[in-house]
Amino acid sequence: MERIVLEKLFRSAIVIASEEQAEEAFRVFFRGFESDRRFVPYLVELIEADWHKRHEDIASCLQKSKDNRATPALLRTAIRKFDYLDYDNSYALARKCTWALADIGTQESRAALEVISRNDDETIAGYAIRRLERWQLEHDRKGGNEDLG
Repeated sequence: MERIVLEKLFRSAIVIASEEQAEEAFRVFFRGFESDRRFVPYLVELIEADWHKRHEDIASCLQKSKDNRATPALLRTAIRKFDYLDYDNSYALARKCTWALADIGTQESRAALEVISRNDDETIAGYAIRRLERWQLEHDRKGGNEDLG
């Protein structure tokens, strides 16, 4: 029952672009649904929305999910600037997106890291370069995704 309520909360938050509804959805989500991959499509949509401030939390959830459906959104988010994060010159969101892409561990996520590694911003590019340099080592150690290539 709670899963259905959570789906309705996420859908409603997205449709009306409500930060308050999204916060309510996240309160429920973080009570035990973080590993439920059925919510990945909602997280993917929310990580690209600019009407809330939960992007870093979402990137961390997508990292844990290791779901390749998140790859395109993580790529776009890693190189995007959100106004509310203007103060963050260390680009924590970009770093979390590169970690998530590395942990997803597919050919597509590796290609996304390669795109990010060519970013004009040296800090953002550096996060991706670091993940690419450690790609094989980290995946050997973690027993990562089968689609590593």
